[in-house]
Amino acid sequence: MRFIIAFFLTFSTFTHLLYAENLVRDFELYKLNYGDKNAPTLLLMGGIHGDEPGAYYSTDLFLRHYKITKGSVWVVPVVNPHGMFANMRGVYGDMNRKFAALSHNDPDYESIQKIKKLLANPEIDISMHLHDGSGYWRPKYESNLLNPRKWGNCSVVDQIRIDTKYGELESYVAQMVADINLRILNPIHRFHVHNTQTKAKNDVGQLKALTFFSLSLNKPALTNETSKELDVPTRVFYHLLAIESLLGQLGIVFERDFELNVANVKALLSTQNLYAKIEDSIFLPLDSLRANLTYFPLPKQNSLKQLKIESPTYLLGIVPSKNGNVNLQYGSRKLSTLTPQWYDFEHSLQNVNLKVDGKLKSVPIGSIIYAEQDVEFEPMKHHRVNAIGYVKPNDNNPLPDESGIKISKKDFKPQYSLDTTSLHFRAEFYRDNAFSGMIIISFAKPKEVKAPSYHQVHYTPAPTSKTLQKDKNTQLATAQSKQADSHKEPQQTAPAKAPTPNSIPTDTNKHKDKSKTPLESKDTKIESLATTPTILAVKSNLGLNLRAKPSTDSAIVAKLPKYTQVKVLQKQGKWSKVSIDSLPYMALPQTLQGYVISQALSNTLLPPQKQTQPKIQKELQPQKQEVQDTTPKQTHNQTLDSIQNLSHTKRESYAKVIVNTAMIRSEPNTNAAIVAKAPMGREMQILAFVEDKDKKEWAKIYYIFEGQSGKREIQGYVAKRLIKPIP
Repeated sequence: MRFIIAFFLTFSTFTHLLYAENLVRDFELYKLNYGDKNAPTLLLMGGIHGDEPGAYYSTDLFLRHYKITKGSVWVVPVVNPHGMFANMRGVYGDMNRKFAALSHNDPDYESIQKIKKLLANPEIDISMHLHDGSGYWRPKYESNLLNPRKWGNCSVVDQIRIDTKYGELESYVAQMVADINLRILNPIHRFHVHNTQTKAKNDVGQLKALTFFSLSLNKPALTNETSKELDVPTRVFYHLLAIESLLGQLGIVFERDFELNVANVKALLSTQNLYAKIEDSIFLPLDSLRANLTYFPLPKQNSLKQLKIESPTYLLGIVPSKNGNVNLQYGSRKLSTLTPQWYDFEHSLQNVNLKVDGKLKSVPIGSIIYAEQDVEFEPMKHHRVNAIGYVKPNDNNPLPDESGIKISKKDFKPQYSLDTTSLHFRAEFYRDNAFSGMIIISFAKPKEVKAPSYHQVHYTPAPTSKTLQKDKNTQLATAQSKQADSHKEPQQTAPAKAPTPNSIPTDTNKHKDKSKTPLESKDTKIESLATTPTILAVKSNLGLNLRAKPSTDSAIVAKLPKYTQVKVLQKQGKWSKVSIDSLPYMALPQTLQGYVISQALSNTLLPPQKQTQPKIQKELQPQKQEVQDTTPKQTHNQTLDSIQNLSHTKRESYAKVIVNTAMIRSEPNTNAAIVAKAPMGREMQILAFVEDKDKKEWAKIYYIFEGQSGKREIQGYVAKRLIKPIP
């Protein structure tokens, strides 16, 4: 359990705050596995910009659902809480431009000094800072959405390195980018390394930022940016991938209690299992709260800034609103507006006796009880009970006492419930005119509370351009060494047949010396190939998934259309480790490496007849074959990227929009982020048909849009009913 001190804000209806009593609330620091020196200590910070929810929801989930078992992670979930509650970049200007010089009169001054002191702490080895940026950063201008002036979906450093331990800044973010890109949900989401070269270019803005200040202390610091074009769960997904990558590179061992994917992140970000416990007297479930709760008791002896709230989340606060009301907020998200009724709070009542469906129970103040039919509170000597939403017949007492009465669900007026489903009602207890506490009566089914099950996450780095080049250099050196040895000593046995481009070489000596076989298991045996990789091609009409590891449960690196040529580097059981120079649908050339099913490869390198790539909107498109693993079974747990209903014919490979505007979404559901808006007549390539959880059909599509601002690749999902095949 954590205690959050609510933050006092007085809002104006204009673009900034007019006045408030000491608006600046100190940030909060939490230390996971503090003091473990078996690995570095990482400082993780989010929310220095209050309008970047992907950053502070990521740090919040990290604190709630991760454990550190080797090394230590210090977390500031939200650096700028007043900006977060106001949903502003900064209440008093950009807090991330105040680290070079700052007036003592600036309201952020004390906070900035404390952040500087934290960054300088000798126990911290390296820091990572999370942001949400506009558009998608690209090294060269491609469109208004993809260009060097944008900040979305990139990992940022100020310079290549600093001369200190953990100072290889660009190396860390290069690996981070490679790790994230293994699991991108859409080609346009591809992350890039962004070295701002802050000092070399004399970037005035970046010179004032937190990360450069950290470097001035000779303390390594780097940043991860996700795009504001993405919905918040997707941003958090990418931020967590970045965090896990850095933890893995640093040797910090960690566990989490969920599988990392967007659907699970979305569920964890919801209010389904969140609550607020106020002043130890009020328990409030946060799921499905009514937009307005009237006559809500709050202590008049304390200011809201001093109000004590216990909650699983670190982002909860109560802040003033208009007309004397207050807002209950989860980050920048308003959960409900409370019309407060101010009372003196007293704490003489600890437990309440009542019958729940006829069974006597003793219930602590500030808790929730579940009933199927009715409740009945036992009379108390010094306290009275007021069941909000129930009216005692013929009772005109201004201080009602509704103890000793059996109250059924039907006796409560639905409009007085706490939630929109009319299942949660409050019973308030008083001693004379002082408030003694609250109990929630719920007619919902009790939620099954499961203890979190943590599992260790084993880090496997993705190949980067540097590691691929290192592999190539190693292979070249090995080949040169073997060639030199062949001139020194004659062969004692007949040499193995040299590999041809259309065959996989065999190891002619593998039966003579079993000690050279690292693993005897048939399924896990690894066969090293010749120095010159064998060139094969994808033979499946449906294409092939390139995976990060030799498993159908591993992340998909890329989709390989039929006839894609690959270099076979190694065989591992039924899998082949391959390398591909680039793919036609990539925005930028990039060498990829991963694993494919061996039986899906062929020595037929070209289609029967010379083919040219079809063009749509005068732009080059990828080939028309669908992509999937050629494994004989498809499990129930495959993602929606797995292909369903693959009875495509040639004429079904392309389609056009038949409505005025068709929304292209990042996932096959109507709640997913909108990638693009396709007008009537827009032609697009169909990559697959899938069904969502409601059995509605979607088409996975691809096309290139060319406008005045440049070219843009569009890949996503569109409802099948909005398009028709092109004959």
